[in-house]
Amino acid sequence: MGLFLNSCEKEFEETRIPEDKKQTNNKTASINARTAGVAKGEEIILGKKLLNAYSVETMQSAFDFYNNMFPEDSQFLGIVVQATHQYIKITPSTEQDLIALEEIANNNEEIVLHKHPLDYQIIQQGSDYNDPNYAGEAEYKPLYTSIPAGYDLNLPYEVLDNLYKPTDNENDIETIAMVLSDWQDELQADFGKPVSINDIRDVLAGPNPSQRLIARKFLPIGAVQMHLTDTNGLEGLKSAKLNIGRYFWWSHTYTNEVGFYVGQEYYRGNVNIRSVWRNYTATLRMSGNEMLGIDVSDHIMTMNAGNVYTNYLIFNQHSDQRLWYKGAVHNGLHKYLQYTVANGVLPVAGANIWVWKTGNGAASTPMFHKMNTIPLLSQFSGMSPNGFFNTFYHNVIRGPLLGSVALLLPHLMPDQIYTSLDTKSTITTPQSNRVIEQLVFHESSHFSHALKCGAINYSKIVSAEMINTIDYQDPYYNGVSPTVAAGQQIALAEGWATYLENRCMQHYYNYSFERNSNNPISPNVSEIKALPSYMETFTMFQTPFTLFSQRRDNKNFFLSGLLWDLTDTSSNETDSYLFSGSGNQQLSQIIDNVSVPSTPLSIYYLLGSDIYTASDLKTRLLLTYPAQSTNIKTIFRSYGL
Repeated sequence: MGLFLNSCEKEFEETRIPEDKKQTNNKTASINARTAGVAKGEEIILGKKLLNAYSVETMQSAFDFYNNMFPEDSQFLGIVVQATHQYIKITPSTEQDLIALEEIANNNEEIVLHKHPLDYQIIQQGSDYNDPNYAGEAEYKPLYTSIPAGYDLNLPYEVLDNLYKPTDNENDIETIAMVLSDWQDELQADFGKPVSINDIRDVLAGPNPSQRLIARKFLPIGAVQMHLTDTNGLEGLKSAKLNIGRYFWWSHTYTNEVGFYVGQEYYRGNVNIRSVWRNYTATLRMSGNEMLGIDVSDHIMTMNAGNVYTNYLIFNQHSDQRLWYKGAVHNGLHKYLQYTVANGVLPVAGANIWVWKTGNGAASTPMFHKMNTIPLLSQFSGMSPNGFFNTFYHNVIRGPLLGSVALLLPHLMPDQIYTSLDTKSTITTPQSNRVIEQLVFHESSHFSHALKCGAINYSKIVSAEMINTIDYQDPYYNGVSPTVAAGQQIALAEGWATYLENRCMQHYYNYSFERNSNNPISPNVSEIKALPSYMETFTMFQTPFTLFSQRRDNKNFFLSGLLWDLTDTSSNETDSYLFSGSGNQQLSQIIDNVSVPSTPLSIYYLLGSDIYTASDLKTRLLLTYPAQSTNIKTIFRSYGL
C-alpha cells in the first residue's frame, strides 16, 4: 500500500417511531420504500412534461376554484397569487461559474441543484442523467433548481416558471392545483386513489376538516445502513448529507452516527431521498458525469405517507454496488476524521475523491486539487502539466479512457483515487469493507502528511513514486530509486502512512490486514494480523532491497517499524531485527528504549517541510527530546539508519 497502492454496532434510535408502525423485517421494508411508485436504475429517465401544479397561474386557478366551491369560507377570498420562488435553469459558461456552483453544492443549505429538469414525470430514478438536448462540454451542463423570489444568485440562468409554495394551511389549494394539473401519481400517494375534478369535493378539508379526507403531510424519517461484509452485520452511513424533496421543493438533512435521519420539512406525495456524496471531508465521484460535473448524488429511496415508518435502507455490496462502494469509502473517511481529530493530526478536509469499483490501477493520493500539485509535479518530472497528468492517468491509476487524457478544470482534479475496490478481499470475505477502510486510512495518512510537509516536499514523493511505477512497475522498488535521496523520502512517507494506518486499525478493530502478494490465484487477498503484536515484530531491511515478493507492512525498508517503536509503550524488541537488503543476513536486533508521548501527534508535528529522510527526522527528535538523545541514537542505529 502507498501513495500508489497495487466499532461497535449500535441499534437505531427507535424512540421517534411509534410502536404500531415498526417493521420486523427492515430489509424488506427498505426495498419497498426505495421502489415505491417508480423504478430505480443507474440512469434517470424522464417521461412527459407535466403541467406545473405550482406555477403562479395554476395556483391562482386553485384558489379561485376553492373560493367558488366554498364561498362560505372567506379565508382565501380576494387572494392574488404572487411568486414565492422561481424555477430556473442555470447555464454556466465560465470556470468561475463552475467554481461558484461547487461552492453552492458544498455549502449552501437553501439551494438544491439538479442535473435534470424538475417539471417532468420521472419514469426511472437513478444517479446519472444524459440530457438529449445538450451537445456542449460535459463540465458546463445546465443545472436546475428553484430559488426564492428576489434571490441574488450571481450566476447566468433562465427563469423557466414563477412558482408559489403553498403554506401549511393551504393544503386544499395544493390538492386542487395537483388535480387541475393531473398529477395522479402524487394524488394516489396522498389519498390511495385517483382524484378527478368530479370527486374533488370528497378529498378537500374545506371549512369543516373533521368531515373530509385530508392529504397527510409527513416528516421523512428513517435510516441508511451499510452491510458489513466482514461480520455480516450493519453499520450506519455516518454523517452523510441527504437531499429530501419532490419536484421544486427540496431540503437537506444529515444522518447521525448510526445512519438515522430526520427531515427538516414536512411533505406530501411521493418524496425522494438522495444521498449526496459531499461533506466537510470530501466530495466522492464515481461516474464520468460526476467526475466532470457538479451533482454527485444518488437516488436511494422514495417514500410517502403510507410507508414513512418503514424507511430503513441497507446498502448491499451485491444489489447496491454503486452505493456500497461509495459508502465504504465514506465511512472510512469519517472514521479517519474522528481518529485524527482526537489525536492532533490534520484530517482529510475539502478533498476531491474518485471512487472506482473496478480497474487495474493503484490507489493514490496526488493532491492535485487541494494543493494544486500539477505545476510542481511537472517541474520535478520534466514533463508538461498535460503530459504528467496523462502519464499518471495511464500508468498509475490506469483509468478506463484510451488515448490522450487532458487536464481537467482545477476544481475537478482528484486529491485521492480509489480504484479496483472489488479486489479488496480477505480469505473469507470478498469485497471486505474493512480492507477498504484500511486502504482509506493509509491514503488519508498521506493526505495529512501533505498538509503538514507542504506542496514542494510532497510533490517530490509523488513524482518519485510515479517514476518507479513507470520504470519498475513498483512505486517503492528498492529504496534507492529513482535516486538514493528519493528512496529515503519514500521510506519516510510510506513509513508514516503505514504507521498511522495501523494505529487507526488498532483503535477500531485491534487488528489489521496483511496483503498476501505471494498468492498467485488472488494476489489481493488479505490476512488478519493482531495489533499491536504485528507491528511489534518488525523486520527492517537495508537498501537496496531485493525481496520484493516478501514485502509486508512489518517487513520492508519503510520507517513504519521505527515510528511504531518511538510511540509504543513497550521496549525490549525481542522479535524485531535488521536484515541485509537481500534478506540473507541478520545484522542486529532492534533496541527500543525511547519513550515519547504515545500518540501519532508525537511524530506528526515533527514532519515539517524540511523533513525528507530518516536523518532529518532524527535531528528533529534530538532537538525535541534532548534528554533521550542516547536512546534516540541507539534505536536509529539499530534500524540501520
